[in-house]
Amino acid sequence: MSASTHLRSVGLLVTAALALGSAAGCKDPPPTPDPAKSSEAAETPPATQDPAASPAEAPPTAASSELDLLLAWLPPDPLAVAYDRVGERLDPAVLAVVFAIPPKAADLLDERATLDEGLDVVFDGDAEPENWLEPSSLAFSVALSKSPYFVRRLRTDAGELGPLFEQGGFAKNTVDDIDVWLPGGSFPWRIAVLGEVAAFIPVDVPGAGLEPLTTARDQASSPVEQELARALTEDPMIDLVLFAAGPLVHFDVSQTIAQVQFALRRVPGPGTKVGYEGQVRLDPSGDVDECANALRARAHPEENQQVQQLIGEIAFAPEEGGVVGRLAIAPDQVKHFADR
Repeated sequence: MSASTHLRSVGLLVTAALALGSAAGCKDPPPTPDPAKSSEAAETPPATQDPAASPAEAPPTAASSELDLLLAWLPPDPLAVAYDRVGERLDPAVLAVVFAIPPKAADLLDERATLDEGLDVVFDGDAEPENWLEPSSLAFSVALSKSPYFVRRLRTDAGELGPLFEQGGFAKNTVDDIDVWLPGGSFPWRIAVLGEVAAFIPVDVPGAGLEPLTTARDQASSPVEQELARALTEDPMIDLVLFAAGPLVHFDVSQTIAQVQFALRRVPGPGTKVGYEGQVRLDPSGDVDECANALRARAHPEENQQVQQLIGEIAFAPEEGGVVGRLAIAPDQVKHFADR
């Protein structure tokens, strides 16, 4: 079965799975949640809208415009895909260990952090990435590369980027009327300028690496793209989604994972604080109950006490042929996920 077939039901998972029935400000979710109240809370907009707000706080129309712009470059058959519009950066390693995300799937989260760090090293002063690049990102992986592609919206006109890239040691190469900037040092991505977005192409991809992007551009939207667009537009509080098709090795489970689906939903807390509702679904290649038991028995003594407590709080249970884990993260627990 192809990766696209695995990923076609993502919208249904995201919209249905994130109705966790608990406020992130409460460590112990109520046994019988009120769906009406949960829906009302999810649809309540912030009291005021700041034009300079981050994508996680942006008005739905702005978020939808950026979402459509990025998803337009998603190829039809990704092995894995992640959409990230988290405002305050979270530590990908903590997210992965708490929610039991297989390492290969978690690579999309890890590599986003690597991209941010690399950009900060290469570009500084007037060229620092915050001046020309929006924080939200689409990531996807293909068979030709060990690293994912990233697509991010530009904050400045594409015509103004040349001097910035040259300052960062990049050299321009034009392929099929697309400017592709090649790194002069150890930065592990090429940068392709595609109108209003920049695409980061892994340097290990043969040739210019444009084929997945131009394929997405030249074809009608795929089922994966349509479902992601629908789900993320309907609920602008969803800050992060990740889907990956296997087989994926999992260090806490003896069997491989056929598919993993993860989503993180922002929940307003007191004042300006926020919490999160997170859910992961793992579809094992073998016995579901055995997989659930192994996930419940996880032990990670290498983690600090706070992270170990979060690992113990996530509830895993068999559901419809897979294992689903849910966790409500209170505002005062978010600091344990802060980028370290």
